[in-house]
Amino acid sequence: MKIQGKLKRLLIAITVLFLSFATGVAGFMLIEDYQFFDALYMCVITTSTIGYQEVRPLSDVGRAFNIFYILTNLAIFAFVISTLTSYLFEGELQRIFKRYQIRKIIKKMKNHIIVCGYGRNGFNVCQELDRLKIPYVLIEKVESHLQNFRVDKYKQAILGDAIHEETLLEANIKEAKALIIALPNDANNVFITLTARELNPNIFIVCRSSEPSSEKKIYRAGANKVIMPEALGGIHMAQLVVKPYIVEFVDLISGLDEMKLKLDEVRLTEIKPEIKHLSIKDLQNDIDCEVNIIAFKDKEKGFILNPRSDTQLSEDKVLIILGTNEAIGRFKQKYLQ
Repeated sequence: MKIQGKLKRLLIAITVLFLSFATGVAGFMLIEDYQFFDALYMCVITTSTIGYQEVRPLSDVGRAFNIFYILTNLAIFAFVISTLTSYLFEGELQRIFKRYQIRKIIKKMKNHIIVCGYGRNGFNVCQELDRLKIPYVLIEKVESHLQNFRVDKYKQAILGDAIHEETLLEANIKEAKALIIALPNDANNVFITLTARELNPNIFIVCRSSEPSSEKKIYRAGANKVIMPEALGGIHMAQLVVKPYIVEFVDLISGLDEMKLKLDEVRLTEIKPEIKHLSIKDLQNDIDCEVNIIAFKDKEKGFILNPRSDTQLSEDKVLIILGTNEAIGRFKQKYLQ
Protein backbone atom coordinates (compact mmCIF):
# COMPACT_ATOMS: atom_id res chain seq x y z
CA MET A 1 0.00 0.00 0.00
CA LYS A 2 1.31 3.45 -0.85
CA ILE A 3 2.01 6.06 1.82
CA GLN A 4 -0.93 8.15 0.59
CA GLY A 5 -3.23 5.19 1.20
CA LYS A 6 -1.88 4.64 4.71
CA LEU A 7 -2.46 8.32 5.57
CA LYS A 8 -5.98 8.30 4.15
CA ARG A 9 -7.60 6.93 7.31
CA LEU A 10 -5.83 9.52 9.49
CA LEU A 11 -6.90 12.34 7.18
CA ILE A 12 -10.48 11.06 7.18
CA ALA A 13 -10.50 10.98 10.99
CA ILE A 14 -9.20 14.56 11.24
CA THR A 15 -11.68 15.76 8.60
CA VAL A 16 -14.66 14.08 10.31
CA LEU A 17 -13.65 15.59 13.67
CA PHE A 18 -13.35 19.06 12.11
CA LEU A 19 -16.76 18.74 10.42
CA SER A 20 -18.28 17.57 13.70
CA PHE A 21 -16.99 20.63 15.56
CA ALA A 22 -18.05 22.94 12.70
CA THR A 23 -21.59 21.49 12.76
CA GLY A 24 -21.80 21.79 16.55
CA VAL A 25 -20.52 25.37 16.63
CA ALA A 26 -22.90 26.41 13.86
CA GLY A 27 -25.83 24.66 15.56
CA PHE A 28 -25.31 26.25 18.99
CA MET A 29 -24.74 29.69 17.45
CA LEU A 30 -27.90 29.52 15.33
CA ILE A 31 -30.22 27.80 17.82
CA GLU A 32 -29.03 29.27 21.14
CA ASP A 33 -27.45 32.47 19.83
CA TYR A 34 -24.12 31.60 21.49
CA GLN A 35 -20.96 33.49 20.76
CA PHE A 36 -18.34 31.53 18.83
CA PHE A 37 -16.17 30.70 21.85
CA ASP A 38 -19.18 29.63 23.95
CA ALA A 39 -20.40 27.40 21.12
CA LEU A 40 -16.94 25.84 20.75
CA TYR A 41 -16.81 25.26 24.52
CA MET A 42 -20.14 23.41 24.36
CA CYS A 43 -18.87 21.25 21.51
CA VAL A 44 -15.72 20.29 23.43
CA ILE A 45 -17.47 19.34 26.69
CA THR A 46 -20.17 17.46 24.77
CA THR A 47 -17.77 15.54 22.50
CA SER A 48 -15.38 14.66 25.32
CA THR A 49 -18.32 13.60 27.59
CA ILE A 50 -16.87 15.62 30.49
CA GLY A 51 -20.33 16.80 31.49
CA TYR A 52 -19.61 20.36 32.66
CA GLN A 53 -22.59 22.68 33.04
CA GLU A 54 -23.90 24.43 29.93
CA VAL A 55 -22.99 28.06 29.30
CA ARG A 56 -26.67 28.81 29.93
CA PRO A 57 -29.78 26.59 30.00
CA LEU A 58 -30.75 25.18 26.62
CA SER A 59 -34.10 25.59 24.94
CA ASP A 60 -36.13 22.55 23.91
CA VAL A 61 -34.83 22.84 20.38
CA GLY A 62 -31.30 23.23 21.75
CA ARG A 63 -31.67 20.09 23.88
CA ALA A 64 -32.96 18.11 20.89
CA PHE A 65 -29.97 19.30 18.86
CA ASN A 66 -27.63 18.42 21.76
CA ILE A 67 -29.08 14.88 22.02
CA PHE A 68 -28.54 14.37 18.28
CA TYR A 69 -25.03 15.83 18.55
CA ILE A 70 -24.09 13.56 21.50
CA LEU A 71 -25.31 10.36 19.82
CA THR A 72 -23.59 11.22 16.54
CA ASN A 73 -20.30 12.09 18.22
CA LEU A 74 -20.12 8.85 20.23
CA ALA A 75 -19.34 7.01 16.98
CA ILE A 76 -17.16 9.81 15.61
CA PHE A 77 -15.12 10.11 18.81
CA ALA A 78 -14.59 6.32 18.98
CA PHE A 79 -13.39 6.30 15.36
CA VAL A 80 -11.00 9.22 15.91
CA ILE A 81 -9.54 7.79 19.12
CA SER A 82 -8.98 4.32 17.58
CA THR A 83 -7.29 5.89 14.55
CA LEU A 84 -5.00 8.12 16.61
CA THR A 85 -4.15 5.21 18.91
CA SER A 86 -3.09 3.01 15.98
CA TYR A 87 -0.87 5.76 14.59
CA LEU A 88 0.67 6.97 17.85
CA PHE A 89 0.96 3.82 19.95
CA GLU A 90 0.93 0.88 17.51
CA GLY A 91 3.78 2.16 15.34
CA GLU A 92 1.75 3.01 12.22
CA LEU A 93 3.16 6.53 12.05
CA GLN A 94 6.68 5.18 12.49
CA ARG A 95 6.16 2.67 9.66
CA ILE A 96 4.89 5.42 7.36
CA PHE A 97 7.89 7.62 8.16
CA LYS A 98 10.28 4.69 7.60
CA ARG A 99 8.70 3.92 4.24
CA TYR A 100 8.95 7.58 3.27
CA GLN A 101 12.69 7.50 4.05
CA ILE A 102 13.13 4.29 2.00
CA ARG A 103 11.35 5.89 -0.96
CA LYS A 104 13.72 8.86 -0.82
CA ILE A 105 16.75 6.54 -0.84
CA ILE A 106 15.41 4.42 -3.72
CA LYS A 107 14.60 7.53 -5.74
CA LYS A 108 18.33 8.38 -5.74
CA MET A 109 19.45 4.90 -6.84
CA LYS A 110 20.68 4.38 -10.41
CA ASN A 111 21.83 1.25 -12.30
CA HIS A 112 20.50 -0.94 -9.52
CA ILE A 113 18.77 -4.32 -9.76
CA ILE A 114 15.15 -4.99 -8.82
CA VAL A 115 14.30 -8.42 -7.39
CA CYS A 116 10.64 -9.50 -7.35
CA GLY A 117 9.83 -12.13 -4.73
CA TYR A 118 11.64 -13.32 -1.60
CA GLY A 119 10.81 -17.02 -1.75
CA ARG A 120 13.42 -19.76 -2.14
CA ASN A 121 14.71 -18.49 -5.48
CA GLY A 122 14.47 -14.82 -4.58
CA PHE A 123 16.31 -15.46 -1.31
CA ASN A 124 19.23 -17.06 -3.16
CA VAL A 125 19.30 -14.22 -5.69
CA CYS A 126 19.55 -11.69 -2.85
CA GLN A 127 22.26 -13.75 -1.13
CA GLU A 128 24.41 -13.65 -4.28
CA LEU A 129 23.84 -9.92 -4.78
CA ASP A 130 24.79 -9.38 -1.14
CA ARG A 131 28.00 -11.34 -1.66
CA LEU A 132 28.89 -9.25 -4.70
CA LYS A 133 27.79 -6.02 -2.97
CA ILE A 134 25.57 -5.03 -5.88
CA PRO A 135 22.84 -2.46 -5.07
CA TYR A 136 19.30 -3.80 -5.39
CA VAL A 137 15.69 -3.24 -4.36
CA LEU A 138 13.57 -6.18 -3.22
CA ILE A 139 9.81 -6.22 -3.82
CA GLU A 140 7.83 -8.65 -1.64
CA LYS A 141 4.08 -8.59 -0.92
CA VAL A 142 4.09 -10.83 2.18
CA GLU A 143 5.22 -8.79 5.20
CA SER A 144 6.27 -11.84 7.24
CA HIS A 145 8.80 -12.80 4.53
CA LEU A 146 10.68 -9.55 5.19
CA GLN A 147 11.09 -10.03 8.94
CA ASN A 148 14.69 -11.23 8.61
CA PHE A 149 15.61 -8.93 5.72
CA ARG A 150 17.93 -6.14 6.82
CA VAL A 151 18.32 -3.04 4.65
CA ASP A 152 21.68 -1.30 4.26
CA LYS A 153 23.46 1.01 1.82
CA TYR A 154 23.38 -1.71 -0.87
CA LYS A 155 19.82 -2.96 -0.53
CA GLN A 156 16.31 -1.72 0.19
CA ALA A 157 12.95 -3.48 0.42
CA ILE A 158 9.43 -2.51 -0.60
CA LEU A 159 6.31 -4.16 0.79
CA GLY A 160 4.04 -4.41 -2.23
CA ASP A 161 2.91 -6.45 -5.22
CA ALA A 162 5.13 -6.24 -8.30
CA ILE A 163 2.18 -6.77 -10.64
CA HIS A 164 1.12 -3.19 -9.87
CA GLU A 165 2.77 -0.53 -12.00
CA GLU A 166 3.05 1.90 -9.07
CA THR A 167 5.10 -0.66 -7.10
CA LEU A 168 7.63 -0.97 -9.93
CA LEU A 169 7.78 2.82 -10.20
CA GLU A 170 8.35 3.03 -6.44
CA ALA A 171 11.35 0.71 -6.96
CA ASN A 172 12.64 3.31 -9.47
CA ILE A 173 12.47 0.91 -12.40
CA LYS A 174 13.15 3.69 -14.91
CA GLU A 175 16.68 4.06 -13.51
CA ALA A 176 17.29 0.32 -12.91
CA LYS A 177 19.62 -1.71 -15.13
CA ALA A 178 18.08 -5.14 -14.52
CA LEU A 179 14.95 -6.85 -13.21
CA ILE A 180 14.94 -10.37 -11.75
CA ILE A 181 11.47 -11.90 -11.45
CA ALA A 182 11.60 -14.86 -9.07
CA LEU A 183 7.88 -15.42 -8.47
CA PRO A 184 6.31 -18.91 -8.76
CA ASN A 185 3.25 -17.78 -10.74
CA ASP A 186 3.99 -17.72 -14.49
CA ALA A 187 0.92 -15.62 -15.34
CA ASN A 188 2.05 -12.91 -12.92
CA ASN A 189 5.58 -13.13 -14.31
CA VAL A 190 4.32 -12.49 -17.85
CA PHE A 191 2.33 -9.47 -16.65
CA ILE A 192 5.26 -8.03 -14.69
CA THR A 193 7.56 -8.51 -17.69
CA LEU A 194 5.14 -6.66 -19.98
CA THR A 195 4.76 -3.79 -17.52
CA ALA A 196 8.49 -3.52 -16.85
CA ARG A 197 9.35 -3.52 -20.55
CA GLU A 198 6.86 -0.70 -21.14
CA LEU A 199 8.22 1.37 -18.23
CA ASN A 200 11.88 0.86 -19.15
CA PRO A 201 12.52 -0.41 -22.71
CA ASN A 202 16.26 -0.83 -22.04
CA ILE A 203 16.10 -2.84 -18.82
CA PHE A 204 17.57 -6.36 -18.81
CA ILE A 205 14.91 -8.81 -17.59
CA VAL A 206 15.62 -12.26 -16.17
CA CYS A 207 12.44 -14.15 -15.38
CA ARG A 208 11.64 -17.45 -13.69
CA SER A 209 9.37 -19.97 -15.42
CA SER A 210 7.78 -22.88 -13.58
CA GLU A 211 6.25 -24.55 -16.64
CA PRO A 212 8.04 -25.25 -19.97
CA SER A 213 4.94 -24.07 -21.83
CA SER A 214 5.32 -20.59 -20.29
CA GLU A 215 8.87 -20.00 -21.54
CA LYS A 216 7.92 -18.72 -25.01
CA LYS A 217 5.17 -16.51 -23.59
CA ILE A 218 7.62 -14.85 -21.18
CA TYR A 219 10.10 -14.27 -23.99
CA ARG A 220 7.35 -12.72 -26.13
CA ALA A 221 6.42 -10.49 -23.18
CA GLY A 222 9.90 -8.98 -23.32
CA ALA A 223 12.24 -11.03 -21.12
CA ASN A 224 15.90 -11.26 -22.11
CA LYS A 225 16.46 -14.56 -20.31
CA VAL A 226 14.06 -17.17 -18.91
CA ILE A 227 15.25 -19.57 -16.21
CA MET A 228 13.55 -22.81 -15.09
CA PRO A 229 15.09 -23.60 -11.67
CA GLU A 230 13.70 -27.12 -11.49
CA ALA A 231 15.22 -28.05 -14.86
CA LEU A 232 18.59 -26.53 -13.94
CA GLY A 233 18.55 -28.34 -10.61
CA GLY A 234 17.97 -31.69 -12.31
CA ILE A 235 20.76 -31.09 -14.83
CA HIS A 236 23.13 -30.07 -12.04
CA MET A 237 22.42 -33.25 -10.05
CA ALA A 238 23.03 -35.40 -13.13
CA GLN A 239 26.28 -33.57 -13.88
CA LEU A 240 27.48 -34.16 -10.31
CA VAL A 241 27.37 -37.90 -11.03
CA VAL A 242 28.46 -37.92 -14.68
CA LYS A 243 31.01 -35.06 -14.70
CA PRO A 244 31.89 -34.27 -11.08
CA TYR A 245 35.18 -32.51 -11.85
CA ILE A 246 33.56 -30.14 -14.31
CA VAL A 247 30.97 -29.21 -11.68
CA GLU A 248 33.75 -28.76 -9.15
CA PHE A 249 35.58 -26.44 -11.55
CA VAL A 250 32.41 -24.44 -12.25
CA ASP A 251 31.91 -24.04 -8.49
CA LEU A 252 35.54 -22.95 -8.23
CA ILE A 253 35.22 -20.14 -10.76
CA SER A 254 31.82 -19.13 -9.37
CA GLY A 255 33.33 -18.12 -6.04
CA LEU A 256 31.69 -21.00 -4.18
CA ASP A 257 34.99 -22.74 -3.41
CA GLU A 258 37.40 -21.88 -0.59
CA MET A 259 39.76 -20.25 -3.14
CA LYS A 260 37.08 -17.60 -3.76
CA LEU A 261 37.84 -17.27 -7.47
CA LYS A 262 35.25 -15.61 -9.62
CA LEU A 263 34.53 -14.63 -13.20
CA ASP A 264 33.88 -11.01 -14.00
CA GLU A 265 33.31 -8.90 -17.09
CA VAL A 266 35.09 -5.69 -18.03
CA ARG A 267 33.51 -3.39 -20.58
CA LEU A 268 36.26 -1.67 -22.53
CA THR A 269 34.06 1.40 -22.94
CA GLU A 270 35.02 2.09 -19.31
CA ILE A 271 38.78 1.63 -19.75
CA LYS A 272 41.16 4.56 -19.23
CA PRO A 273 41.99 6.46 -22.46
CA GLU A 274 45.76 6.20 -21.98
CA ILE A 275 45.77 2.38 -22.21
CA LYS A 276 43.29 1.88 -25.06
CA HIS A 277 46.18 1.22 -27.46
CA LEU A 278 47.43 -1.75 -25.41
CA SER A 279 46.95 -5.43 -26.25
CA ILE A 280 45.89 -8.37 -24.09
CA LYS A 281 49.56 -9.36 -23.85
CA ASP A 282 50.41 -5.96 -22.34
CA LEU A 283 47.80 -6.44 -19.65
CA GLN A 284 48.87 -10.01 -18.88
CA ASN A 285 52.56 -9.01 -18.64
CA ASP A 286 51.85 -6.27 -16.13
CA ILE A 287 53.27 -7.56 -12.83
CA ASP A 288 50.34 -5.97 -10.98
CA CYS A 289 47.85 -7.87 -13.12
CA GLU A 290 46.89 -10.98 -11.17
CA VAL A 291 43.87 -11.92 -13.26
CA ASN A 292 43.58 -14.15 -16.31
CA ILE A 293 41.82 -12.93 -19.44
CA ILE A 294 40.14 -16.13 -20.55
CA ALA A 295 37.80 -14.74 -23.22
CA PHE A 296 36.33 -11.66 -24.77
CA LYS A 297 33.13 -10.88 -26.58
CA ASP A 298 33.38 -9.22 -29.97
CA LYS A 299 30.42 -7.26 -31.30
CA GLU A 300 30.46 -9.16 -34.60
CA LYS A 301 32.15 -12.51 -33.85
CA GLY A 302 30.63 -13.16 -30.42
CA PHE A 303 32.68 -14.90 -27.72
CA ILE A 304 36.34 -15.67 -28.47
CA LEU A 305 37.83 -18.17 -26.00
CA ASN A 306 41.54 -18.10 -25.12
CA PRO A 307 42.14 -14.95 -27.20
CA ARG A 308 45.44 -14.28 -28.96
CA SER A 309 47.87 -12.25 -26.91
CA ASP A 310 48.30 -9.66 -29.67
CA THR A 311 44.57 -8.83 -29.71
CA GLN A 312 44.17 -5.06 -29.44
CA LEU A 313 41.79 -3.53 -26.95
CA SER A 314 38.80 -1.72 -28.44
CA GLU A 315 35.60 -0.24 -27.08
CA ASP A 316 33.37 -2.81 -28.81
CA LYS A 317 34.86 -5.67 -26.73
CA VAL A 318 34.00 -7.05 -23.31
CA LEU A 319 36.77 -8.93 -21.46
CA ILE A 320 35.95 -12.01 -19.36
CA ILE A 321 38.50 -12.22 -16.54
CA LEU A 322 39.19 -14.78 -13.81
CA GLY A 323 40.73 -14.03 -10.42
CA THR A 324 40.14 -13.48 -6.74
CA ASN A 325 37.91 -10.67 -5.52
CA GLU A 326 40.97 -8.71 -4.41
CA ALA A 327 42.81 -9.16 -7.72
CA ILE A 328 39.78 -8.19 -9.80
CA GLY A 329 39.28 -5.15 -7.60
CA ARG A 330 42.90 -4.02 -8.14
CA PHE A 331 42.58 -4.66 -11.90
CA LYS A 332 39.48 -2.48 -12.18
CA GLN A 333 40.96 0.24 -10.02
CA LYS A 334 44.10 0.42 -12.18
CA TYR A 335 42.62 0.15 -15.67
CA LEU A 336 39.04 1.45 -15.49
CA GLN A 337 37.90 5.03 -15.28
